[in-house]
Amino acid sequence: MRLGIKFCPPADRVGGSQHTQAANLIRAIHSVHPDLLLFSSSQRFAEMDGLPLEPIRTPMTRPTVAGKAAAYLREQATFWRRLRVKRCDALLCPFNNEGLLYTGGVPQVLIVRDLIPLVFPEHFPVTSWLWRLVFSRAIRKAPAIITVSEHTRADLLRILHVPPGRVTVVPNSFHPVAGYLAATPPGEPGPYILYVSSSHYPHKNILRLLAAYARLSKAFPHRLVIVGHASARFTPALHAAIERLDLSRSVALRSNLPDEALAGLYQHAALFVYPTLYEGFGMPPLEAMSCGVPVVASNRTSIPEVCGEAAYYVDPYRVGDIHDGMAEVLGNSGLRARLAALGVERAGQFDWRRTAASIVEVCRRAAAETVEAGRPERDLSEGVSSHTAGEQARHLDREVVSQREPWAAGPGWRVKSTEK
Repeated sequence: MRLGIKFCPPADRVGGSQHTQAANLIRAIHSVHPDLLLFSSSQRFAEMDGLPLEPIRTPMTRPTVAGKAAAYLREQATFWRRLRVKRCDALLCPFNNEGLLYTGGVPQVLIVRDLIPLVFPEHFPVTSWLWRLVFSRAIRKAPAIITVSEHTRADLLRILHVPPGRVTVVPNSFHPVAGYLAATPPGEPGPYILYVSSSHYPHKNILRLLAAYARLSKAFPHRLVIVGHASARFTPALHAAIERLDLSRSVALRSNLPDEALAGLYQHAALFVYPTLYEGFGMPPLEAMSCGVPVVASNRTSIPEVCGEAAYYVDPYRVGDIHDGMAEVLGNSGLRARLAALGVERAGQFDWRRTAASIVEVCRRAAAETVEAGRPERDLSEGVSSHTAGEQARHLDREVVSQREPWAAGPGWRVKSTEK
């Protein structure tokens, strides 16, 4: 099977899910299945020995919105020819927003990592609109879909009503930060609590974390280090909260760190805290666990599924609960030691080669079923009209309205100990 992969990670960002997938997943797939061709605009893949690279230009590099839209439509209408010319038997899109509406009969496998724009449309108005009009249609047309957690699979079935038999769960792994044995010291004075995320988006719940930390700082000397990409829309609220809570000397915001610097932060942290409201998977807790750092984490969405019994769970919607969880773990040496040991064990259960092998198997199955069926996919224009698109958008609006309120993956559990 000749496997095509379409993946254009941002060139100007270090860290985050796309950076991790670029650094680890593509390499792992190539190691377990050498017969592949990568369609990408990123030059970072040129460093991978023996990886066939087909350069493409992502529509997002165009300077204007009109230029981006025109390039996107052109790609949707013509990319299938590249697949035919290169004799690809299947196409894998590690991020579903790069999926195609028409592939000329080549089976497409999309990886859906989360449905955040549909769950929080008020925070992502443009992206949620694209999901309703374009991305959801590509997902529904794909013969095979991969999700990174059971939680994302449940969201996909509930919100987009995808047939269950087409969805396979293949967990992520995480960036091997513990492997940077010569990581430089973090450059952060004194003991510190670490929080790492891809961004400052509202569902990352940093405002509640700051409020909880403001209370914690009265009893513990630890500083708080927050790593995540700044956002013109949302970061000003963080700066305002830091100023209002008088935390400017004890809270540090960091972004776009090279891998070595991030590894140093993980390895020297006293505690990792992750009170997110919603994740499709959640790699940072596993990265902290792999370094032997105890983890306090949200009891919502995919986090209990990922962290298992190796985290101390808190309700991320309750500032007091976040504070109490951090205080309990920092003040209890026996609990910290047990969480650290459980975390190392838990992180060891995730492996990029195993993830890659499972993904390739899904692609192989999709290719074989397409050959057996002997039928090309329907034409792009079949059944498409402005009325249909409008009905799909209104249907999705009704589906996600109930998601505005928080829901729990379960009550979570906490490690109890009397050791101090």
